[in-house]
Amino acid sequence: SLAMSSTEKGSYAKVQPGDCVVAFSKPDIFAIKREIEKSTPYKCCVIYGTLPPEIRAEQARRFNDPNSDYEVLVASDAI
Repeated sequence: SLAMSSTEKGSYAKVQPGDCVVAFSKPDIFAIKREIEKSTPYKCCVIYGTLPPEIRAEQARRFNDPNSDYEVLVASDAI
């Protein structure tokens, strides 16, 4: 579900493998990435608009690779 209750807002401890969290600024993307990696066992890929296209493609490939250690995507609306 895309909805989030007010008690869950701001908490990333319930993020699961395969989830994508969308943020709307580069600082927010990296803050969310840090929080997820601190509060869960998951590693995050990041994608945002000013990232070079080849790096965006590499991050997407890592996220979509079932053999990768990267299980969560934190991105801007560039996805």
